Amino acid sequence: MNGWALTEGTGDTSYVIKTTNSGDNWSIVFRIKRNFTKVIFINDNTGFLSGGSGGGTAYLYKSTDSGLNWFVVSSPAATMWDGISVRSNDTIFVIDSEP
Repeated sequence: MNGWALTEGTGDTSYVIKTTNSGDNWSIVFRIKRNFTKVIFINDNTGFLSGGSGGGTAYLYKSTDSGLNWFVVSSPAATMWDGISVRSNDTIFVIDSEP
């Protein structure tokens, strides 16, 4: 069974890690100098990352190749996406807890 998770390294680098054997082993599939709060995959290939800088820039990323490559998805302005809910490949709800 496949699974994905987020972990933080030193500073503000986030890592997306993946397991293909129900969590017995994990490997880093993506790392970037961003703070991410949530990773969701809607199938084996398509996933989304949410997060931000906390100081004025929210980030939303999408992968279509099992997390190997990620690209920025256009989203409204916010300080940080605290979470996301994905209904389909084209319908994503983003959560910003800041007023």
